[in-house]
Amino acid sequence: MTKHTSNTWQTMTLGKLEANRLVTLRNGFPCGNNNESGRGIPHIRPMNITVDSRISLGSVKYIETDRDISTYRILPNDVIFNNTNSHDLVGKTALWDCSLNDAVPSNHMSIIRFADNASVEPYYIAQYLHLLWLQRYFERIRRQHVNQASISLERLREVTIPLPPLPEQRAIAKALRAVQEAKDARKKEIALERERKAALMEFLFTHGTKGEPRKQTDIGEIPQSWNVVKLGKMCKIVRGASPRPKSDPRYYRGTIPRLMIADITRDGIFVTPRIDHLTEEGAALSRPMKKGDLILSISGTVALPCFLAVDACIHDGFIGLKDIDPKIDAFYLLHQLFFWRDRLNLIAPMGSIFKNLTTDIVKNFPIYLPTIQEQLFIANTLTSCDKKMAVIRTEINLLDELFRGMLEELMSGRLSAVPLIGKETRA
Repeated sequence: MTKHTSNTWQTMTLGKLEANRLVTLRNGFPCGNNNESGRGIPHIRPMNITVDSRISLGSVKYIETDRDISTYRILPNDVIFNNTNSHDLVGKTALWDCSLNDAVPSNHMSIIRFADNASVEPYYIAQYLHLLWLQRYFERIRRQHVNQASISLERLREVTIPLPPLPEQRAIAKALRAVQEAKDARKKEIALERERKAALMEFLFTHGTKGEPRKQTDIGEIPQSWNVVKLGKMCKIVRGASPRPKSDPRYYRGTIPRLMIADITRDGIFVTPRIDHLTEEGAALSRPMKKGDLILSISGTVALPCFLAVDACIHDGFIGLKDIDPKIDAFYLLHQLFFWRDRLNLIAPMGSIFKNLTTDIVKNFPIYLPTIQEQLFIANTLTSCDKKMAVIRTEINLLDELFRGMLEELMSGRLSAVPLIGKETRA
């Protein structure tokens, strides 16, 4: 790929492409009677388009209807446009490249379909619309309603598309797909590593590392030499705190970080607060914790443990595990809390909206206690999985940056994909 400014590109609105019978645009099929049991026809909704312009079928709802939906069925190489969503998500776009048959889009989606003789590469159009979404173009042209925003077909038809010659469109698509496929491969690696870690945890926390006989306890079989102790005997349990009222400017929008539930992920070990900050006055009414302290979420996303990467206060949806007994390794304890997450979720009582673990439940929760040497072996084994996933996540972030940079440069013509055209022709 080389730098250039092309004089061979045209610009055309989607409406003009439609008038020339090169594309057709239509809204999706409205039906609120849906189910998740697989009865009927797959109904594609806004959540089925990701923020990185992919189709996600992790959560699909189905509809049953007597109406003729033949004209709504999604075909391969259709571009799916999210026409109704929140103001920051409206306009998400992806190319339909799935094997799911007979799917129809909901009325919050629109289909852009290409004629067989269209001198347009569908993936190229999908990625140009994705670039507009990244640049927040659709936020600027949206219609705002009470709880959502929309882009009508009339406004979508007004969107102008830069069109290089078809071979160059395909070369641009090929370059962008290569980065996307590399990212998909890394995501599969993370999924496999996560499964490997889960299998290791299941074995190590039930069989140990020495092949010794096992004994039955109230919480499962464990090696003969292991003990079961209550978590509260191994550390001091402290509840997070939040200054009130939340709207008081004396407490919020300061410089002191405060850990929130949205800051943590299921794979994170060391977490840096990035969302909320308190003033010194607010921090005095909160719960200060130190870098390296072990934290456990107890509300909303229940039972996710992590270490603080910096000094910070913790929201009242967390507890801190301080003054950990030297007989238990902190990393071993972190991994065992991950191991027990499903059980902690099960016993957490339901609050008005979310499940909430109480400090008493956490204090009295039983954990396994092998020798410190065996703890260190288990902790190191499982931490190696976390380190591998962290490296892969860094690669994914770098690929995201590369994709965004290439998208902007290629779609503007500042970077040319022409050198790829010959390779594509020879392939």
